[in-house]
Amino acid sequence: QSLEDALAMAQLAVEGGTQILFATPHVDDVKDITQVAGIVDQVHSLQEEIDRANIPLQILPGAEVDPMIDILAQLHAGSALTLCGQGKYLLLDSPFTVLPQNGEYPIKPNFLLKED
Repeated sequence: QSLEDALAMAQLAVEGGTQILFATPHVDDVKDITQVAGIVDQVHSLQEEIDRANIPLQILPGAEVDPMIDILAQLHAGSALTLCGQGKYLLLDSPFTVLPQNGEYPIKPNFLLKED
């Protein structure tokens, strides 16, 4: 909840053998580009603080995206925050009470965001 907490968690992650972490806050409206940009900016700011504290950990931007939104359109428009912002991998949230889009997930397990 604070910078001190974040740095302590970063140090614990390193002590546990972690070298790279994805910051994946829950996102329920990828159409709001300011929300996506805000995540990226906050991750960069946190990385600067981690570097300043000499903690050998890399934090990368991502998001846990709500599948109830029109994610396919946002992916094709390039406004969905994929892991590392590369447009290749997307972390989907799991709905707790209802299935999206008449019981079908908008993205099938073999759906490719980008070809290698």
